[in-house]
Amino acid sequence: MCATQQAYANTGLATISLPNPNLDGTGPLVTVLAAGHTGTVLNSITIKSQVVNAPGIIRFFLNDGTLTYLYKEVQVQPTEFNSYTSSFAITLSENLILDPGYTLLASTQNPETFNIIANATDWLQCNCTANPSAACSVPQEFANTGIVNISIANSKLDGSGTLATVLTAIPPNPSTNGGTFIPNVNVKATSSNTPGNVRLFISDGSSNFLIAEMPIPSFSESPTQSVYMTSVTLNLFLQSGFSLLASTENAESFNVWTDAVNIVNCPCLA
Repeated sequence: MCATQQAYANTGLATISLPNPNLDGTGPLVTVLAAGHTGTVLNSITIKSQVVNAPGIIRFFLNDGTLTYLYKEVQVQPTEFNSYTSSFAITLSENLILDPGYTLLASTQNPETFNIIANATDWLQCNCTANPSAACSVPQEFANTGIVNISIANSKLDGSGTLATVLTAIPPNPSTNGGTFIPNVNVKATSSNTPGNVRLFISDGSSNFLIAEMPIPSFSESPTQSVYMTSVTLNLFLQSGFSLLASTENAESFNVWTDAVNIVNCPCLA
C-alpha cells in the first residue's frame, strides 16, 4: 500500500462578548476550533472587533478533553472607528499542531464583541491505493474564481444587512473535498467614492462573521485617473460549504473578487 496524506480546511468561527477576567480556564469561554482527523495545524488566528474598544485582553485556551490551559493573551488597544476607519483587528501567526480531540477556546476581558477566526487545516494519513504508480501523494488544486458587485449600503459589523456572496468553497465531500484556499481579495471601485469601508465576512451557512475591513478613501473619477483599487491578504483555508461575503458602507459600486483554488484529495480506499 502507498501511504499518502490528505488535507482538509478546518475554519473555526466564533463570537465572544461575555466578560471573563479568569486565567484558570473557568468562566465564559467560547469554542473557536476543534482539532480532527489525524491532527490539525493552526496556521493563524484573526481577532476582529465589532465595537469601539477600551483597553483589554483577549485570551486563548487549549482544552485536551479534560483540562483547560491558558495558551495566549492578546492586548486590545483602545480603538474608535467610524464609517471610514476600521475597528480593532489583528492576525496572529501560529503554526500550532493540535492532537485530535483538542479544542481552542477564547474569552474577552471586557464586555465587548469580537469575532475570532481560526485558519487551520486537518490532515489525514491513509492508504490511498494498492498501486503505487496510481497514487497521487499531494492534493490536487482546481481554480475557483469568485467575483461579485456590491452597491447597497450596509453599515453593520454583526453580519446582518445586505451581503453579497463573493465565493463559496467547494461543496462538502468527506472522502475527497478538502476546502478552498483564498490567498487574497481585491476591491475595485467602478465610480467616484466617498470615505467608507468594504467589509468581508465568513458564513458557515447559519451565521456571518466579520473577518476584515478595507477603508476606502475619497476618490474622484476622471478621464486621466484610474478609479480606486485595493486588496487584502487572507491566506485563508475556507472549509467546504462555507462562503466569503462582502458589503459596502456606502451606496457606491465596487467589484470584489478573489482567485482561489479548491483542494481535492485522493480518495481513501479500505
